[in-house]
Amino acid sequence: MKKSITILLSIVLYLTSSAQKNNKINIHFEAKQFDKLNLIIVLPEIQADGKRNKEIIAGISDNGTDWVFNFPDSIYNKHLYTKIEVPATSDTLNELIGFININGNDTLLAGNYCFSRGISHINAVYSGTKSFQLPSIDPITHEGYFKTIIQDQFLISPQSDKQLLASIEAMGYGYSMPTIWDSIAYQKQLTQYENLTKKYPDSHALSYALNSNLISYKSKADIQRIFNKFSSENKQSYYNRRTGDFLSSRNTKFDYTTFENSILPVLNSDITEPIVQDTSKYNLIIFSASWCGPCHALMPALKKIYANYKDHLILTYVSIDEERTLKDRSYQIRKENIMWRSLLAKDNLKTIQEKYCAQAIPQMILVYPGGKKAEILDVRIDKDYKKLIELIKL
Repeated sequence: MKKSITILLSIVLYLTSSAQKNNKINIHFEAKQFDKLNLIIVLPEIQADGKRNKEIIAGISDNGTDWVFNFPDSIYNKHLYTKIEVPATSDTLNELIGFININGNDTLLAGNYCFSRGISHINAVYSGTKSFQLPSIDPITHEGYFKTIIQDQFLISPQSDKQLLASIEAMGYGYSMPTIWDSIAYQKQLTQYENLTKKYPDSHALSYALNSNLISYKSKADIQRIFNKFSSENKQSYYNRRTGDFLSSRNTKFDYTTFENSILPVLNSDITEPIVQDTSKYNLIIFSASWCGPCHALMPALKKIYANYKDHLILTYVSIDEERTLKDRSYQIRKENIMWRSLLAKDNLKTIQEKYCAQAIPQMILVYPGGKKAEILDVRIDKDYKKLIELIKL
């Protein structure tokens, strides 16, 4: 009986300690004090309002300069990134902490970052405060407005938290965001990404950034070059496992040299249609969603293209909204008076995203007349926009 009680108590103690396990982030802010600070942990799940789920951890401090944040270890593997902010007093104003690292001749800054697992000690020296305007969209009214961002910037040493340093260098050097339209720059960037991954082979920030930007590369071989530089342990992390699954999948049409059609439901209708219906014209396929801010920002450009070239180019939205956000999608289409087709990927969302590498949106694919030849094309990029216009004018 005593043995059974002892075993039961051991299990309870183990579960309790596991549930309470935290990572501790200790930051000394030199030359600037704060009354309150929150650690915002951004998670991958999408909420009903279309925003990312997040955990808010109140910082602890006795003097306003030395702060402790307890980061629940249970959510470390899947978190996207963190940021530190002064609790907001207004919907149109945010005050955030930015960290600076001087790497050789480069001064690098990050407003989103990751910290190391376990206990982290960071000394941050106040460098100055900057402010800027950030375009935002009200999730209820869908009206656009500008939010003022105040960023208090702090310099950290090159011997600081390795995960934090990797985050800053990733953002500063545009890690996993190559310029695919410039072959020379693209190859230089691949080498830079390889070297950065080799420098920080255990980085959570780099593994997340690579996985979320798979679409940005010309081929799986290019992704594999970077993936190979992660440590064996990090290759088993949540985001690197997803990248590894993608690399080992049978989908070899990642470069979009050919287009494979799909049949999808039409928004607000009981009928289904192929993504490309008319192969006699160019087709621009736009993958988007109601909760995607950059997708909303893209609408004016698409409307201009549609108004000027609708006789030569077919535009088609493919929405990756889930069932719970379809009402928002329908509202946006009506409100913006969108005249081109909107199809839904909701019944086979993961398959559609993987088939067309549309994990990151907005994603645009131009399908040439004949319905086979295709390429990634982003009308937000001036060179791509001009190429599209030149093609459809021929």
